[in-house]
Amino acid sequence: MIRPLQSRPPCNTSRRVYHHFEMSSQFEEELRDLLRDFSAAVELQRFADPAKKPPIRPLLDKLDAVAARAPSDIHPRLRHYLEQKSYEKARLFLDGWESENQRGNCGRG
Repeated sequence: MIRPLQSRPPCNTSRRVYHHFEMSSQFEEELRDLLRDFSAAVELQRFADPAKKPPIRPLLDKLDAVAARAPSDIHPRLRHYLEQKSYEKARLFLDGWESENQRGNCGRG
């Protein structure tokens, strides 16, 4: 089972829904790790000294490259998040926190 990140406690544990699927591929494992790195870098951007902020652009470029080679059999919702560059939603999905995702402006998820 995929465990949620320790740094994000649930607001209401009764709403938490875990996915019951195995990581289907090395692709999803690589994507999850990269999304976690990206999320951590974004968090550091918010609080770090301006001179010590980590670069975000290389992580975005790598995420775009990984998303572009997504296999055809990934979950449709994950594919949607990647196509829309909703990387935080994709991370929550892969970490089993799908219930924490808010509806986006596209109206589909």
